[in-house]
Amino acid sequence: ITNAVFAHGLGGNNTIKTLISNLVVEGNLTVSIVEGDDDVRADTSVRTIFLRGNFTHTQGRFGSGNSNLILAFTGDQGDAAPHLITQSGGTFYAQIRLDNPNETVNLASSFTILSDGFGTGSLSILGPSSTPVAGTADNTTKFNALTSTLTINGPFKQDAGIFNDSATRSGTLDFNNTFTLNGGTFNASSGNTFLGHSVTITNLGAGTPTVFNHSSGTVNIDAGTGTNPIELNFNAGTGIAGAAVSPLWW
Repeated sequence: ITNAVFAHGLGGNNTIKTLISNLVVEGNLTVSIVEGDDDVRADTSVRTIFLRGNFTHTQGRFGSGNSNLILAFTGDQGDAAPHLITQSGGTFYAQIRLDNPNETVNLASSFTILSDGFGTGSLSILGPSSTPVAGTADNTTKFNALTSTLTINGPFKQDAGIFNDSATRSGTLDFNNTFTLNGGTFNASSGNTFLGHSVTITNLGAGTPTVFNHSSGTVNIDAGTGTNPIELNFNAGTGIAGAAVSPLWW
């Protein structure tokens, strides 16, 4: 389909839009349903929405009920412009995955990926060894928070590509679940970056170091709302720009 809109139907509240197969959206996807009543979710199988355009979320739960809904950005709109994510309301529980080369996703607003009783959302920038969605990530695969606040209460994983590939990256980054950096370059905010729960940085690239760049900002190690101690794991060959790091466990 060209453009897709999940909107509040005529059947009243408490309506659930359930995907029973994968969906390809050649244009833009908008989610605008009644908050707290309506849901967009996958059935009991993993379902993927392949999106070539932009994602806009104004209200309603997206990806709730289970962790089976994947939002995969693909095609990069003919490589003419990056995909945009705009969230003015609603609650987001889907899994965002980028694993195609030449994909760029930019935040156009603050964006929160939730993990609670309704579901577990996540953000993954995947490499060639991880192919749940057709394609291969390399350093042309990019996710940019820019000046927007990004909050991820579910897992974050980067195997390749570049996170925050812009000189303008002052938006607050708040990671409240597992943070795994296996490859590529992660550029923290030039403002504040918060890492909680557990942090694992490894070097899986042959001859190419994994890089965590603090961007001259403040990287805060916090426990979030959890009661377990923070665990920091760094392996040999990992590049931490501007600092020398030894293995630490907190």
